Amino acid sequence: MLDFFRAIRIHNVLMVALAQYLVLARHNSMTLKNIMLIFLTSLWILWGNIDNDIQDIELDTTFKKKKENKLIHWLSSHSRGIYLERICLIVSLSMSILISVQAILLTMLAWSGLKFYNLYFKKTLLIGNLIIALLCMASLHVFNLGNDNPSLLLSSLIFTATLLREIVKDKEDETADKACGYKTLAIKCDPVVFKIILFGLGIALTFLAYEYMKSYDYVFTLFALLHLSQWCFILKEQWKKASLTIKLQILIGVIMIGFT
Repeated sequence: MLDFFRAIRIHNVLMVALAQYLVLARHNSMTLKNIMLIFLTSLWILWGNIDNDIQDIELDTTFKKKKENKLIHWLSSHSRGIYLERICLIVSLSMSILISVQAILLTMLAWSGLKFYNLYFKKTLLIGNLIIALLCMASLHVFNLGNDNPSLLLSSLIFTATLLREIVKDKEDETADKACGYKTLAIKCDPVVFKIILFGLGIALTFLAYEYMKSYDYVFTLFALLHLSQWCFILKEQWKKASLTIKLQILIGVIMIGFT
């Protein structure tokens, strides 16, 4: 069971589901179809993370020296992962048909985006990072809320924070990715220029967070302290700690959906 939770990145699934729930609660739109969309989105993320680990099984065990995930090892044998993918796709499309035509289109777009990300785009300069950031932002807009959609400010905050974290995570995995022929920003960019890019994204994130949270000074203060800690970790090149700090900032942004 622990291997399953590790494979699906349960914390990521729950964070997106929480953000979506708070959007619906904020807009008084807790309908059956919208609740089904939360489960549908969770299924996309679940499958995407498992497929990502299947594609990266050699990179994770040989180059990153990660402990072997028994579930991923089992799925990677005898085409079991392909069967799981087909089952998840059938379930997703079946749920989508019950929801709306729009949900069917969203399922196909999300599935295609995640599949191409896992196979190709995560290995390329910035494209994979942008896809994940866009998908995280888009998860807030899958619901039919009429003209009362999540604000551009919130969407920009989630996009920028996710993009920053994805780029930092690539730096954390730089050695292993380089050995496997990846061409991420962390690999191709000069270290000084790389930190300047992170600094620029950090400034943008701080501005967006201030505009989003300025009615709650104590919350923004906590966010700012985490952001300063993030920069200490980046300057010390402690990338894993920097990534975790950014995730905590994203969590604060998600929780604030219920208050702004």
